Amino acid sequence: MNKFIILMLLLQSLVIGNNQAQPLPELNQELALKLRAEGLKRLSTFIEGGSACDQVERETPAKEGGYYYFCSDLDTYEEMYSYLEEIFTHDIAKKLIESSVVVINDRLSYQRVGWGSVNDWSRAAGMIVSRDGQTITYKFIVPEYGDDNPANEIQVEYTYITNKGWRINSPARSLR
Repeated sequence: MNKFIILMLLLQSLVIGNNQAQPLPELNQELALKLRAEGLKRLSTFIEGGSACDQVERETPAKEGGYYYFCSDLDTYEEMYSYLEEIFTHDIAKKLIESSVVVINDRLSYQRVGWGSVNDWSRAAGMIVSRDGQTITYKFIVPEYGDDNPANEIQVEYTYITNKGWRINSPARSLR
């Protein structure tokens, strides 16, 4: 009888799964900063049109006003989402694409923009300021380059996506 009960419980857990919530993988400061750095790298590649262009392609405008065609590695919406969702949530990827991409001559295009940062992320210190389900928000104290300037407080939200891992769920401007 006991073997039968054990067998039934085992079969039940295999068929309907274990309803116990699995603990989230840790998101420590080191990993949070690595994700931020990778997010900034991917953002930079995206707003520069991709990485698979030769020099002629990169310098040939799609039209006046500073618009250029995306490189072959990011010349479809599917490729853009796939690339950005390696580090960002779908919602953030969607906002980036919708705010940056236009169609010119039936091709996806972007407008070149200048951007930068005075934040010295190599000296950043962070702490978790909130946890809610599968979301953690870090507050980073980020000094500016040079010791005379005050540090900036920057919050970055991370969301755990099942079977994918931690993703950034904050506007891209928070990564600079």
